[in-house]
Amino acid sequence: MLVDSHCHLDRLDLTAHQGSLDVALDAARARGVGHFLCIGVSADNAKAVKDLSERYNDVDCSVGIHPLDLTPDGAPPLDWLLQELAHPHVVAIG
Repeated sequence: MLVDSHCHLDRLDLTAHQGSLDVALDAARARGVGHFLCIGVSADNAKAVKDLSERYNDVDCSVGIHPLDLTPDGAPPLDWLLQELAHPHVVAIG
């Protein structure tokens, strides 16, 4: 079984898949992908990736802040990141 360990299911261009995430995932599954890790890049998209992980049994997610969005003098929101780990499909933070 293949695992897509870094995908952005919430940001896909679905044109080639009739505009459907279901069709895109089925195409990947048909090629042997058995699990997906949808990567969260900000607090703004954390809900979207968690919702996707709840919708599909073979999708888990991470939550986090993209390094380019951090400021040199600002600390990452560690309290928020640690709280997000309580979600059953959040398997990583970054």
